Amino acid sequence: MGNYVAGGRNISIILNGMHNMNVIGMYIDNFPALPARLLGDTVIENDIWIGDDTMILGGSTIANGTVLGARSLVLLETKLEPYGIYAGNPAKLIRFRFDLKIIELLLEIKWWDRPLPWIHEHAPYFQFDLTQDLGKSIEMLTELKCLAS
Repeated sequence: MGNYVAGGRNISIILNGMHNMNVIGMYIDNFPALPARLLGDTVIENDIWIGDDTMILGGSTIANGTVLGARSLVLLETKLEPYGIYAGNPAKLIRFRFDLKIIELLLEIKWWDRPLPWIHEHAPYFQFDLTQDLGKSIEMLTELKCLAS
């Protein structure tokens, strides 16, 4: 789990293993247990919001900047796009939070890896509405990228 991950109540993250559904009887007493199918790691990156009652199934990647709407279901081994807003059962991409150039710059800056005093020092950049003026947003993020180098 990355930095700056927040969420609502009753979030479930199913980490691994699936029942074997490819046999006649899945649960019969005194049969040797068949190995469960193991899934890859579940990865929750940085700057994420997870809404109330969301369930994330194993092997999924919740990319940087993602928003998951309340009561969403992220299916097995799903990779969500950075800065996407997802909702539903199963979770589907509704839209992106920002223009793709802004997303590219945010992923290059990796602000979530900076120390908190650095973030506070550059607060005006973090308080600017990146959806209002694309040119100004790109200019500010380019400056912030230089400050992060």
